[in-house]
Amino acid sequence: MDSITFEKIPKNHINDVVELFNFLKKAKIENNFDACQLIEKLGDKYHTIFIHTKQESDEWLAKWKLNNTIEMPWDFGSWVDAIKECEVELISININNDGTGKIFFNQLCHPTVGIEALAEIVLIYKAGNVVINAI
Repeated sequence: MDSITFEKIPKNHINDVVELFNFLKKAKIENNFDACQLIEKLGDKYHTIFIHTKQESDEWLAKWKLNNTIEMPWDFGSWVDAIKECEVELISININNDGTGKIFFNQLCHPTVGIEALAEIVLIYKAGNVVINAI
């Protein structure tokens, strides 16, 4: 089984991460991604983590062209599409009280796009040492 390991999820966000994972798992199973519900679930993180406009995207692209080592944020629509199209079956998420944990999934084909989008589930909540363990 494939996994994404991580650490440093703040205790006050453990339930938020689990709820987000479960929401996305259900959306994949039912092939029903309700953007409004997802935005509601993300709360302020929707506004602070993701790119929303072409202007923001252009600004980030200009920064990246000057320094291609910077981490660019996801465009919200692209992130949702990547999770939708990712050929994986989301299995479970386990988070310990110390903020370490794993997302378990089955990769349904190789190669597949979107596994990095799955990692964003925990990166949204400032996880550290995120490692994707998949082919």
